[in-house]
Amino acid sequence: MAVRPCDPRGFTLAEVMVATAVVAIALVGLASVVPFGVSGVQIGNQMSAAMFLAQDRLERVRGATWTLNPDVDCLGKSSNASTEPQSSTCNSHGSNYSTFGTDAADLTNLNAQGFYGYTRTVRIFDCSNSTYTPLCSGTGAQQISDPDLRVVQVKVTYTPLVATGGLTGSPLTVELDALVAKRGRATQ
Repeated sequence: MAVRPCDPRGFTLAEVMVATAVVAIALVGLASVVPFGVSGVQIGNQMSAAMFLAQDRLERVRGATWTLNPDVDCLGKSSNASTEPQSSTCNSHGSNYSTFGTDAADLTNLNAQGFYGYTRTVRIFDCSNSTYTPLCSGTGAQQISDPDLRVVQVKVTYTPLVATGGLTGSPLTVELDALVAKRGRATQ
């Protein structure tokens, strides 16, 4: 096989055409993958925002006053999975005070902060209540039944964008659950 010596005149037209075709095919392949990469980054961004919103509300719930002496309950309880937590003993507020606002008011607040398309719900249940107790459930010695312990459930739902720039139509939900104990409980 003979090696062609370097030609000082440059490449032939055929060599340039082949090289151009190879580069064009590579660029077309790369261009078809870029929207999916951008979509993955966007979905990750939206999930991070949902986690931030859930964690933010969970921290606010954990900071709410719920004490034994004096008997103050600004944490509240949800009567079922579709109602906001309410309290009748939250300082100067009247009975059935919605402790973390209504779901509709929170949606307005999220939109005002630039989180369009996100919804957030807070539900709080007693561990002595059988309505919602996955964190309290168990059998035998693992079962928790304590009126001074509550399960906090924060859900943030959003519809992610896809590679084509539209919405998928199937919303995703980030859920954070935590146990909160009453403060100031007398030792036994």
